[in-house]
This record gives sequence, C-alpha cells and structure tokens, in this order.
Amino acid sequence: MEQIDVSRQEIARCIEELTLREYAILEGALSHDFCDEIIEEIRRLEAKGPPALPASEFTGYETLRYFDLLNEAEVWARVTTVPAILEVEAGTPRTAGVPRVARPAGNTP
Repeated sequence: MEQIDVSRQEIARCIEELTLREYAILEGALSHDFCDEIIEEIRRLEAKGPPALPASEFTGYETLRYFDLLNEAEVWARVTTVPAILEVEAGTPRTAGVPRVARPAGNTP
C-alpha cells in the first residue's frame, strides 16, 4: 500500500473531531488507487444484495450498513492498518494509553 503523509495538524483536527462528534473525516489518508479498490468492493457488495441485517433501530433507517467486512474482502483489512488512521485512533481519549494487542494474521478476532 502506498504510504501517504498526513500532517500533524490534520491528525490533531481529526482526534478533536472524533472526540466531539464520534466521527471524523481524515482527508488525504488513502491513495486514489486504494480508494478505487474500496469503491470496487462496495460495488461488489451492492451487486451481491442488501446486507444481512434489515433496517431497524439497531442498524438505523437512514443508512445502509454492512457488517463483518473483514470476512468479505482483503481490502478492508488494509484499511485498518493505514498509519494515519492508526495515529488518530491512538490519540482518541477512549483508546489513548490502551496497549495494542498483536493479532495473528487472518480473520480471527
């Protein structure tokens, strides 16, 4: 995967936004080629049919949510290892200071 440099200012902005709003958009963290791979996988999932869980209070009524993406395609595992995303995750209050646990390769939790 292509290494992308994201500024310290953008990392700090995302940590603050994630802390306040519980979501953030980290611009510039993924290469255009990687984004194209993700879009291709989303199209594949959409062509496969709706997600297994129908709309409900749990899943929501306004958005379409796919669960268990790590078992769908390898591209989703690579999203979880993007350095800038890991920096933001490590700096949020709910994860700051929490030791990371090394996990074996594969789809096991």
